[in-house]
Amino acid sequence: MQRFLFDRLCEPLKHMPIDSHNKLLLLRVSIVEALQRLFTHRSFFEGMQSTGPNSILNFGLKDLMSYSATIEDICVYKTQIRQMILQYEPRLINPDIVVQESNNPLTPAKVFISGQIKADELEDDFLWNPVITPESQGE
Repeated sequence: MQRFLFDRLCEPLKHMPIDSHNKLLLLRVSIVEALQRLFTHRSFFEGMQSTGPNSILNFGLKDLMSYSATIEDICVYKTQIRQMILQYEPRLINPDIVVQESNNPLTPAKVFISGQIKADELEDDFLWNPVITPESQGE
């Protein structure tokens, strides 16, 4: 398992652990950090085909407030999350996204991301629930 570029830039002196268990733990932390970056960044260049759909300029999710609570919009949002994970966080194997309604008007939906992670011969289940608040929407 090799560390991603952003991880190496943020912590250049951090060394990879030797044993698989600690590699798996480091991988889990690194994936959570990457997903948190994905959820807190907005795609300002959405639709810019000149940069290409896989460009880093398209990094981030569309603003959650632009979606309604309809089934169709929830499906579109889930698809967007899945595409971003497949493109920018390939270390999460078989990602699955579940969006649940919430009774809280400040957080109208709860998102759960699951999948598998693998380091050397160890494989483990992964589950993450980002906390999306109106304050994080503006970043």
